[in-house]
Amino acid sequence: MLIRSIINLHISEKLLARIIAGSVVVAITSLIWDAWWHVAVGRDTFWEPPHLFLYFSVALACVLSIHGYLRTRKLLWRNLGIALAIIPLQLLLTNFGTACLE
Repeated sequence: MLIRSIINLHISEKLLARIIAGSVVVAITSLIWDAWWHVAVGRDTFWEPPHLFLYFSVALACVLSIHGYLRTRKLLWRNLGIALAIIPLQLLLTNFGTACLE
C-alpha cells in the first residue's frame, strides 16, 4: 500500500533529477564536513551531524532513483539507483577493511 502510494506520486522527471542532484551535492558537502570534523574534533560516533547528513542524502537519492525507475521503467533510473547504492556499500567495506587493519 505504501509503495503503491509512493509510486503514484506525480513528480516530473526533471524535478526528480534535480532533487537527486541536490542530494548528491549535500552528500559531497557532508563528506568534506566530515573530513574537517575528524581533524577538528577527532574520532567520532555513528550519529555525528556530518554522518547524518551523508546517510540521509544518499538514502534520499537512492529512494528517488528507485522511484524514477518504478514509475518510468527507464534503465537510466535503474542504473542511477545501482550507482548510488554503491556509495554506502563502499563505505561499509572501507570501514570494515580499516577495522581489520587496526
